Amino acid sequence: MNSPENIPATDTPFSSPFEEQQPNPSQTMEAAERLKQAAGNNVKRLQRAAEAGFKSFHSAADDGDSGLDAENDGENATWEELQTKFKEFHRESEEWARKNPTAALLTAAGAGFILGLLLKS
Repeated sequence: MNSPENIPATDTPFSSPFEEQQPNPSQTMEAAERLKQAAGNNVKRLQRAAEAGFKSFHSAADDGDSGLDAENDGENATWEELQTKFKEFHRESEEWARKNPTAALLTAAGAGFILGLLLKS
């Protein structure tokens, strides 16, 4: 049998997995610069999207405020409270469903069965 000392060394394009490779400093700097540029571009893109969303939100709010009086302001506050409560209920129900998947599935099946019976009659 050939012992490891008798096997001729060949130059391969692959490095040994046991040799620790040191990254080339110039390659590391180039990669860091590319990452920095990509992050900067992403930040600029997100800023433009946020500004566009902000402008469209304000233009929609300005259009909706033209005919409002004090009574409608109270209704809007109530509507916002309802939306907030619904979002909180939705978040809590998702958490419950993740913690109790079997119960959530059985509850959904039961509700579907009852709705099916009600709609059938």
